[in-house]
Amino acid sequence: MLATAQAHHAETLDVWEPPEGVRVCNIVGTGLPTMYGQSDSDIYYLNLPLYNANNPDRKHSDITEVPSVQQLVENVLNGTSTTIDLISDSKPKYIDEYDIETIDSPVHISAEDTEGNITGVVIEDDEESIKEEMPGSHYFEFGGTKYLIIPSGVTRTTTLIGEAYGGYTLTIATLNEEDNHTTLHAIENATVTPTMQVTYTKDEAGYGLVTTDLDGDGEIDITSTINGEVIPDEQVTYETLIAVIESLELSPRKERILLRLTKLAQKFDKKKRTQRLEKRVLKLLNRFVDRYERRGYITAEQCDGVVDIINILK
Repeated sequence: MLATAQAHHAETLDVWEPPEGVRVCNIVGTGLPTMYGQSDSDIYYLNLPLYNANNPDRKHSDITEVPSVQQLVENVLNGTSTTIDLISDSKPKYIDEYDIETIDSPVHISAEDTEGNITGVVIEDDEESIKEEMPGSHYFEFGGTKYLIIPSGVTRTTTLIGEAYGGYTLTIATLNEEDNHTTLHAIENATVTPTMQVTYTKDEAGYGLVTTDLDGDGEIDITSTINGEVIPDEQVTYETLIAVIESLELSPRKERILLRLTKLAQKFDKKKRTQRLEKRVLKLLNRFVDRYERRGYITAEQCDGVVDIINILK
């Protein structure tokens, strides 16, 4: 379906041009970051922040609900020209700057400010819903990628919730008043599990550390910088590895092999005279996990998740 839609865009929509003699008007909402395209047309700008300051918030999805836009459309259809509040033919200047947090599947993303306002995907009673409660914030999905857009001055906590086994890439960028998009941080190919929960904060000092709970037990398994550099943490334990192995849904025999090797390595842990043995056992455990993946007993994503924990324990 996606391939068909992309082909239709490339072959039909993207190359379409209006017939000669037909006037084309483009109404652009400004002040809120979003994706838009502009053609060779009359361009009118709507000052969304000024409208939203005294009215219910409108975004690109319901921009036509703004009375000024409706008046503009009426003028265009009737061939009249009058001054309309909030509409201009030159783009207004703003001093706002936005943070854009972008993530790929299979992860849900949401953020909550200090007043409890949430923007992003929220799961309540096993039901998913999208909220955009933070003033000036926006959330949308495009081609399997999720975009969380929040004014840079907002102090908040972002939460990532795993949907399945796999990997994710998180990119954090800024968008300034000149529409310049600058990437600041990136975490690439991080491990995802169905029970994963990741949190990080943003305040006036910038972004804080990223904490990851892989097995959903409420304990932090991995702590990293906002650029993905893992910080050694005693919270990453053999109990974490055991919990992840037990979540693989292997046959009892295959699971026992991995658990026996894990507990043997744990026995050698933190003893100077047996540290070499611990590494050898972990290396053997790694081989078994790779073998299970090659034979189809576990997925490549599940394999990567276990191997990541083994590497931390080494």
